[in-house]
Amino acid sequence: MTAKEVLDFYDISFYVSTQFGKTPYFLGGDEMEELFLHFNTVDDINEEILPLIEHCQNGDPFPVDNDLTVSLRERIEVTLVGVKFINMNTGNIDMIVPLQHFKTIVLAWQNFLNNH
Repeated sequence: MTAKEVLDFYDISFYVSTQFGKTPYFLGGDEMEELFLHFNTVDDINEEILPLIEHCQNGDPFPVDNDLTVSLRERIEVTLVGVKFINMNTGNIDMIVPLQHFKTIVLAWQNFLNNH
């Protein structure tokens, strides 16, 4: 799938608000939205998200910390299967995003942030 197809599949869009300065926003993606509103700089992506994805894609043993949790309602785990969004109240998996789709979304967000 192309990056556009992946973003469309998860109903994701990006925009910049100029109301209170120049603020980038990640919209859509269900459970992913809160994660990407938290990781909203290129440095965040380069230091926190991409190394973890690449670690898993390279088939390396799991790192000590594969957790990207940013809120109290969802635990976010990066695994070989994909990125799991687990409801903290029920323990149910609300969403699994295949690792390659997640990486495509991360790179599109990174590109958007670089250009805005």
